[in-house]
Amino acid sequence: MADRPVRFGIAGAGHMGARHAACLRASPHATLAGVWSRTVEHAAVLAADNAAQVYPTLHEMVRDPDLDAVIVATPTGHHAEPALAAIRAGKHAIVEKPLAHSMADADMLLREAERAGVLLLTGHVVRFFPVFRTLHDQVVSGTIGQPAVIHMSRETATPLTGWRADLAEGGGVILDLGIHEFDWLLWTLGPVSRVYSRALSRSGHGAEDYALTTLRFQSGAIAEVESSALRARGFRTYGEIAGDQGLLSYDSERDQALSVDTDAPGRAVWQGLPTSYAGRSAYVQQMDHWVRCIRGQEEPEVGIDQACAALRVALAACDSAECGQAVTL
Repeated sequence: MADRPVRFGIAGAGHMGARHAACLRASPHATLAGVWSRTVEHAAVLAADNAAQVYPTLHEMVRDPDLDAVIVATPTGHHAEPALAAIRAGKHAIVEKPLAHSMADADMLLREAERAGVLLLTGHVVRFFPVFRTLHDQVVSGTIGQPAVIHMSRETATPLTGWRADLAEGGGVILDLGIHEFDWLLWTLGPVSRVYSRALSRSGHGAEDYALTTLRFQSGAIAEVESSALRARGFRTYGEIAGDQGLLSYDSERDQALSVDTDAPGRAVWQGLPTSYAGRSAYVQQMDHWVRCIRGQEEPEVGIDQACAALRVALAACDSAECGQAVTL
């Protein structure tokens, strides 16, 4: 496989399917072989835009002997079926976050992938954004001492419509947006012991457009995660990580992507890292990483146990928002 591009099929021809197709076009080591979607017309458009074939059925795609891997970009509530079909056909399965819509499905996919001896990967792309990787490195290296209180916000003006507005299909802003922060926090601070979330829907029914989730970590740190699809325009991520020796802050609307305030003796009072607007897309970097994993050249950046941990926290937040009580993990 090392002497030819890795051949991918994509299940799902919506926004994320198109994004992954664009990343495949940008990668010299991978190619899009074909597309399958429940909506044949959408699959035809995406395939035509990428000089790929349309698979009439999911079965035909996963059984294609020339295919190496399948990217699952269907609505969240339908991740399990194409991922399981790919795994049982001996194909590596890459599932857009979240891994599944339930822990039962996530555990089932993990067991099946282990049994089949194929990779099961999840698209937690935040790991590949320079600012979030730098924030992680700063925290774990001790720049701000012991982390204590964290606030993280992710806001979009893109409303929850279509399947995203249906809790059974999507999961609201907690599963769609908040899981990014949950993954980063678990990666950086370790296990969560308790989750409490409040959420609301602008329409008064269906999936929640706004959620505020509080996480207590086994380390004693407390994090507040704000997830919103009610922004007036654009997109923004921002937040602060406070420790006993300093403060890290970030804001996608500022030219300065990351600043560090610390009053620890012998350390700089302020440090800045510029945004790398000319850098390669985090999504393309993620795609190249997946290719190297499939080729056996490196280990997955996001272990499947980590993807399951983020999903477990997100589902606990959904449960908490529904029942109005804290959930202990």
